[in-house]
Amino acid sequence: MNWLTAAKVAALGTVLFSAWITLIWRGVPKVGKVSPGIVLEVPNSPGQIYAVLGDPSETSAIRTVAAHAQYVDYALIPCYVLLFVPVGYLQFSWKWPGVLCSFLALVAGFCDYREDFGILDGITALNNHQVPDPSLAAMWSWPKWSLLFVILLIQAWVLMNREASRLPLRFPFTHWIGVALGVGIIALALVGL
Repeated sequence: MNWLTAAKVAALGTVLFSAWITLIWRGVPKVGKVSPGIVLEVPNSPGQIYAVLGDPSETSAIRTVAAHAQYVDYALIPCYVLLFVPVGYLQFSWKWPGVLCSFLALVAGFCDYREDFGILDGITALNNHQVPDPSLAAMWSWPKWSLLFVILLIQAWVLMNREASRLPLRFPFTHWIGVALGVGIIALALVGL
């Protein structure tokens, strides 16, 4: 299997597992304007966790939904990590940006697994009528999202400088896709995801 095929397979897995997680969360009410999955990733207090999963004194079917989403995320994580590794190779022939993208993807994947474990620990605490610790997920989620933003900014830089890329995306408009991606990632980072 060549690098481009590996990237395509990983991209397909990333899209499919992301769609599956979206379907799992369908029907679970948002907390304000924020999706329940994001609330569980970066809660500031147990109250935010309760807003999604219910109070420790009650039983909630949403906890099973949330746990299921984390288990599907176990399959999503290797897909997006494996997507960034071949893309890093194809774009940079393993020069420093390609190696950096690959390394950051591995670290982000590790942080994502730790975040999932923190969310599952919170669900277990609630099921045992205990107060969940919001930092168990958040302390891993913030680095994960930061690393993914850095990876995407590097990818945007490559699209803007397409002559350095080995990807077959050498169309005149790829520069502007890179600009839009870079601006979008910076805007998301500024508004807090």
